Amino acid sequence: MSSGGGALAACWCCGSEYPEWRIVRLGAHPEAGVCLSCTVSLRSTARRRETSSANWPARAVLGAVDRARGAVMKRQWQHLPVFGSLLRRINRHLP
Repeated sequence: MSSGGGALAACWCCGSEYPEWRIVRLGAHPEAGVCLSCTVSLRSTARRRETSSANWPARAVLGAVDRARGAVMKRQWQHLPVFGSLLRRINRHLP
């Protein structure tokens, strides 16, 4: 996955190699880096853990979001040309 011959760095989450500009370095541990795709997944996991210990309404909302996300993925709507792009953009702002 080289873009212009630059050095590649491995993602500490998925293990794939990416150009340095696609890696986010961890502040206190710059030797550790996570690719942009994995940062979205990590954020979602972190929000889910935070919300799981929250009050009931927050858990109910998270459950509804997860069910909707599951339905979209089951039907593979995220791969549709225009609608998929919109769904992926919305997903970035959901827990």
